[in-house]
Amino acid sequence: MYIGLDGEMSGNDITKGSALIQIGTAIKKGDEVESIYYTFNPLDPDMLWDDQAELVHKISKQEIENSPQDKYSVDSLLSEWLIINGINLTNRMENIVVGWNVAGFDLPFIKKYLPNTFSFLSYRTLDLNALCFALDGKDDKSAKLWKKESKDYAEQKCPPVPGYSQHNAGWDAVMALNCLDYLKEGIFKR
Repeated sequence: MYIGLDGEMSGNDITKGSALIQIGTAIKKGDEVESIYYTFNPLDPDMLWDDQAELVHKISKQEIENSPQDKYSVDSLLSEWLIINGINLTNRMENIVVGWNVAGFDLPFIKKYLPNTFSFLSYRTLDLNALCFALDGKDDKSAKLWKKESKDYAEQKCPPVPGYSQHNAGWDAVMALNCLDYLKEGIFKR
């Protein structure tokens, strides 16, 4: 099972105190995509807040501090949502996470802040950047063009709306699965 996944963080360096503040996941069931996202308080007294990150995700520190959800409730709710939506509980290697730089960036934050959810996910990941680089040169397209076209395709399938667009973790998780569909066509097309 492919699981679209994205996180929004308080900054970009987990080693310097950046924290996970929003998580989104998506699962494709036939032609339908089920998705969910939570914005939450990581309950991390050492959390670094980067104003540049806030400009990107548009989630304020006050919103995080006042969130009715915390990392414990979100970890429980998200784990339950994954189970309800058919995640493989007996072989986590079949629960393959899909996203842009998902292994190098998102998963370390998920491991730290949502350990139960993380326990369901495979270390096998499908990084969409890597797929674009693998397709570099195919059909005379650069990796950059493959990335742009996959995002354009994905956006046609799930148009952004106010509050649910780029840098909303739920929307980005859905987009990851749609981008994967486009890139798979490029891989298998002769």
